[in-house]
Amino acid sequence: MSDRRNDDSAVADQIDVPGTLLLLTTHNGGGGSEDVILNPVPSSDPDQPLNWPTWRKSLNYGLLTSMTLAVFTALSIQPVFWNPMTQDLGITYQDLANAQAIQLVGLASSCVLFIPLTKKYGRRSTYVFSTALVAASSWWMAYMKTKVELYLTSLLYGLAASTTDTSIEMSINDLFFVHQRATANGIYAVAVMGGSFLTPMIAGVQAEAQGWRVSYMTLAGFMSAIHVIFIFFFEENKWIPTIEGTQASTYTTNGKIDLEAAPSATPSTWQRYRHAMRFLTQTDESLLKLAIAPVYTCFMPHVVFGWLQLASGVCWLVVLSSVLTIVFAAPPYNFNPAQVGYMYTGPTIGTILSFFYGGPLTDWAIVRLSRRSGGVFEAEMRLYPLILPAIVSTGGLIMFGATADRVRT
Repeated sequence: MSDRRNDDSAVADQIDVPGTLLLLTTHNGGGGSEDVILNPVPSSDPDQPLNWPTWRKSLNYGLLTSMTLAVFTALSIQPVFWNPMTQDLGITYQDLANAQAIQLVGLASSCVLFIPLTKKYGRRSTYVFSTALVAASSWWMAYMKTKVELYLTSLLYGLAASTTDTSIEMSINDLFFVHQRATANGIYAVAVMGGSFLTPMIAGVQAEAQGWRVSYMTLAGFMSAIHVIFIFFFEENKWIPTIEGTQASTYTTNGKIDLEAAPSATPSTWQRYRHAMRFLTQTDESLLKLAIAPVYTCFMPHVVFGWLQLASGVCWLVVLSSVLTIVFAAPPYNFNPAQVGYMYTGPTIGTILSFFYGGPLTDWAIVRLSRRSGGVFEAEMRLYPLILPAIVSTGGLIMFGATADRVRT
């Protein structure tokens, strides 16, 4: 009995560590069946996103995935068009590289802005605003004539696109349990890489046949449609818990129901729809505290490691997009926009493979690792599968650099 108490105490001490929780429970002692404990613990409210039926979660997350694909397309297709854009707009490759840098400045700065606003005022308003701004910027990009317009539209792209780097992760936490989040993040990663590699291939073929402006018109039309769909069909997934208490005895008078004191009737379908589509879901957190809170994660080694891995991947995306056009569109290859787009075939295939490795396989792995640690899940367990991608990515970077250098010589 004493040993059992010591074991329970050790588990309790572990769970006090940030990011650590009890994921598995065993029935009938150590040799019984196991159940996955739902974390976060869902309430009895059917409107809490964690309790939504599969179709409702799929619709909500499917819209987010579509938005991510389109937004990363907007961020990534321009380098494919650099060669014809220099001729059409009378600008240089350096101007286009500067535009990419301005886009990244907008992306980084607005991430800091949108995190506290999205947490305080809800996800829906952020997504509706973001899709509207990307759609407007895409239409402007399709008709721009000057270098100044290039810089302004690039800045707007960056400002609007930051929601795909910040808010969607919040929605994943709203919609999915801990043991499901790697799969959800895997789908998100496929959308990110699809917008970074697959759609630029398609855009390059279209630009070669119809011109780069038509590609931006296509993107603008798609983003406009997504914006309209978000207005009418995207439900707010920030959930505010309600305090449930016991009902007073005044609900009956002389054995009859007191209609004035009784709770209101079940909301109608229209009322539920209006509530789900509310533009703001405000809570009373301090914006300043919400803005400062992420700073504390700088002191968590497993978070810092995750940052470095993600930052390396994003850096690679930027370098790849810029280098492909500058190197392979120049002699001796002289690739046209379609051929530059085809260079994204390899990363596209890698993205598909990485979904299965970083998504379902990682969710499977954390359950197995938690079983080995007495049912306790630790946040750093998700880092173990990153060892292989770190090695493979390093080899890929070296191979690409050597190939690009050989082309230049």
